[in-house]
Amino acid sequence: MDILVDATRKTFEPVGEAVVSEPYAGAYVPARWYGLDRRATAIMLEIRRGPYLDEITGDPTAGINEVSAATASFLSRAIDSERLHRAR
Repeated sequence: MDILVDATRKTFEPVGEAVVSEPYAGAYVPARWYGLDRRATAIMLEIRRGPYLDEITGDPTAGINEVSAATASFLSRAIDSERLHRAR
């Protein structure tokens, strides 16, 4: 799990502070998959609005591009990682 947390933190650090298990700990895992494979891991991302949204007007700020890029990078890496594991 440390590898997943470290990779996530590195991906999102340019957007702002990346913390683990604050203010909430844990992640949602669909019941269909829960407990089927002990190797399975999960991560829940929560991104503060401040880096990408004007909290008064609700309009996106210039930071939306950085948050979007970090999210796309994270998802791409996760998908590639899963494909590598399935290929083994």
